[in-house]
Order: sequence, then structure tokens, then C-alpha cells
Amino acid sequence: MKKEFGVTRIIVFMRRKNNITSQYIDTRILQLKEDHDKAKDPHDQKWYNRLIQELEWARQAVSGKFEKDCALEIWK
Repeated sequence: MKKEFGVTRIIVFMRRKNNITSQYIDTRILQLKEDHDKAKDPHDQKWYNRLIQELEWARQAVSGKFEKDCALEIWK
């Protein structure tokens, strides 16, 4: 008897994978915010800010819910 993946199993797997990815992105954003606060050079702060913005956009892409554009905003 051959076992096959059903559509339900694939959807559950994809949701789990997206949840793990979203958690990783959240953790990485927190780390970058800490590094941003520690950075003394304004160029480094801008770089961390840009990385945070791109990860926030990636989080939106993974969830499929786009709340705002990946515009250059100052993270505070």
C-alpha cells in the first residue's frame, strides 16, 4: 500500500515552516535592534536600520500580509 501526502498535510507543513521562518526573522530583528543601539558610527546605524526594514518586509512576504512598503524609515 502506497502512502501519499494529502493536500491537508502539505498545507500544515507549509504553515509550520512559515511560522518557524517568521520566528527566526523576529529574533534576528531583535538582535539587529540591539546592535543598532550599540553602534556609534552613524553609517553603521543606517546599515542596521536598512537590514531591519528588509527583514520586516520579508516577514510580511512570508505571512502574505503586506501592511506597509519597505520605505526608508528611521527605526526607533
